[in-house]
Amino acid sequence: MFSEQYPRGLGGTLASLREEAPAAQVVDKLHFSCVAADCLPPALTDKRQIIVCGMEAHVCVLQTVLQLLAAGKQVFVVADAISSRKPSDIELAVARMRAAGAVIVSREMMLFELLEKSGGDHFKAMSQRYLLGDQP
Repeated sequence: MFSEQYPRGLGGTLASLREEAPAAQVVDKLHFSCVAADCLPPALTDKRQIIVCGMEAHVCVLQTVLQLLAAGKQVFVVADAISSRKPSDIELAVARMRAAGAVIVSREMMLFELLEKSGGDHFKAMSQRYLLGDQP
């Protein structure tokens, strides 16, 4: 799912991202946290583990993660899939989320953990799409 913080003023999710998940729900919000905004669908809130990535690591991502942790979820934050305008804000947000109990992972770590094994068409497709030719 994609949440958008005040898209009329700040802009919406990039079309290239939406194309990667055409069936994903897109929710507008004014609260910084997706939890406070009640924009998480039951398909996510019913899960014990949640993967989080997004923009403004020190605001929206941080507040969402802290509230998910408070709700008893195991939260994985994909460190190379979060951003902020200032690098120091990312560093501080990651440190705070880690201290609060979030599991900090990379995109590649998360992908391989979800795949569990190499070989097969699914592994090949995921590797070609998300890992080969990876840019720093």
